[in-house]
Amino acid sequence: MKKSILTIIICCLAVCAHAQTRHLMGPFTGDTYDTTPRRANLTAGTYTVYTFLYREELAPFDGCKVLGIRFAAAPTANTTKCYMKYLTGSGRPVTMAEANVQQTKDGWNEAMFTKPLTLDINSHNIYLIGFNFDVTADNAPLYFNSADDMGGVFYGKNSSDFTYPPEAWGTPAIQAIVEAEIPQYCVDTKNFGDKLHMSSRPDTLYIDCQNMGSADITSIDYSIQTGDTAPQEGHATLQRPVRRIGKRFQLPIPLAADGSNGTEPCTVTIEKINGEPNTSTHPMASGKVVSFEKPYTHKVAVEEFTGTGCGWCVIGWQGMLNMKETFGDNFVGIALHWYNQSDPMYFAPSGYAPVRFSGAPTCRIERGEVLSPYQGTEVDIRDDIRAAMETFAPVNITMAARWNAQRTAVDINTTVETYIDGNSYDIEYVLVADEVKGTGDKWKQRNYLSTEMPVRYPADLAKFCIGGEYGQSLVEGMTFYDVALCSSWENGINTAQPLGTLKAYTPKENTMTLSLAAPRYVERVLDKDKVYAVALVVDRTTQRIVNAERVAITRDTAIEDITVTTPAKEGYYNMAGQRVGKDYRGMVIHGGRKYRQ
Repeated sequence: MKKSILTIIICCLAVCAHAQTRHLMGPFTGDTYDTTPRRANLTAGTYTVYTFLYREELAPFDGCKVLGIRFAAAPTANTTKCYMKYLTGSGRPVTMAEANVQQTKDGWNEAMFTKPLTLDINSHNIYLIGFNFDVTADNAPLYFNSADDMGGVFYGKNSSDFTYPPEAWGTPAIQAIVEAEIPQYCVDTKNFGDKLHMSSRPDTLYIDCQNMGSADITSIDYSIQTGDTAPQEGHATLQRPVRRIGKRFQLPIPLAADGSNGTEPCTVTIEKINGEPNTSTHPMASGKVVSFEKPYTHKVAVEEFTGTGCGWCVIGWQGMLNMKETFGDNFVGIALHWYNQSDPMYFAPSGYAPVRFSGAPTCRIERGEVLSPYQGTEVDIRDDIRAAMETFAPVNITMAARWNAQRTAVDINTTVETYIDGNSYDIEYVLVADEVKGTGDKWKQRNYLSTEMPVRYPADLAKFCIGGEYGQSLVEGMTFYDVALCSSWENGINTAQPLGTLKAYTPKENTMTLSLAAPRYVERVLDKDKVYAVALVVDRTTQRIVNAERVAITRDTAIEDITVTTPAKEGYYNMAGQRVGKDYRGMVIHGGRKYRQ
């Protein structure tokens, strides 16, 4: 009998150890919010307020049951429904589950779905949670959380009418109620690849981590091993506790300035969290520390998804212009007009690298995560560009480009060098144009800000609002920049010769003749003196752009008309006058004449 009772107790304990527990899911998961209710600057009506849940940060909740929504509002919000939705590629919210609210009470409210929703985070990139509320002449219906964990926010009246508020109030007080099995102390890591380290100064190795546990993280114990040296123990007290399940954060690991150059393997292991053992199955991050004396210039490439038929793309247009004016030659913009085929700057995506976007306007910095080309990860995308420029580029690009005599094709010569021995890279080429401007209805840019009051938007966007220079629903006379005309990609294949595996400090030459294939409406207005050649070096392993270059295209000097009166120089030379090998591919000068080999 005693044995049976003991067996039952053990079984019960085993079940309890793996029992599903209620948790909160959202940009913040505490109870505290600003107690001053806010009035959204909207006209009278009923709206829905949403906050974003990004797929990457929902990893601990994959497969869980979403039971309902928890939100804080004032009674005047008059909320009747709560929602969980996902965002389509075109930016339209689609309802996954909803719950009715009988009466809004001041502070926290809960509304449970009739049927729990099973969350499959791989189904969509962006999820939304929200609730509806009324705006009257004098009510202040919404509460916000102004803590560090801030999520995106926008308001909507219907599936095609969204407003992105300029007010920096934080995150709306919205959370999803979930049932999930989540450990207490668990931090996952990601491999960090190549850590480029200037050997003459102290540096910091940042390890990408994600809180997969339910505990607030205040400290981490780790070990780091570089090369054949013995592992070294380290302790880090976090400046700000990590209080949210799924939150991604970076763990700083100090690197000494030892003056030595070269490449060594390195591993960092998260051993303990708040003094307790880390239960993660991915506690170790691996990579290489590459030390050198002098850094290469890092130019940051930004690829934007845009189009004249996209009413929000005026915001992206301004964001790209801000980056261009702020960073000059260190910004390499590529505006991909793919949103609508009626766009006069449209060219088929099969003529470019397979870069994916979710809605417009969006962009990718060096083919990283999808961002707003105006706000970036937080308020101003220029902060993201500054952060990218502060990182060391693993390769250096030297580039020259020259038109052929008819100015119908461009001969491009590049030389690529690296600090790192053994990494493999591809190179892509793009022709882009500045100051593209046409007349007629086809060139009009749709503008959804034309009905908005300018006081609600930053000064650089106010010109698209009521009374502004571009305050029309269809804007005439806009000038477009960084317009992608054509690239080395054809029908999904990159025709540029791969760089392949590079040797440290051993320059690798690459050439490409790129025929100009501008969209026909652009060709009619194109100023070829405003066309530029762009080179993108792409890491084959990560598929990220690691450095970029953009140069003006010089004119052909009509070498065929030059009469040689002195003995021709021995050897082969490219169009930039640089000596090249006999197996060089492209336009060459040899024996006093120019020809293609």
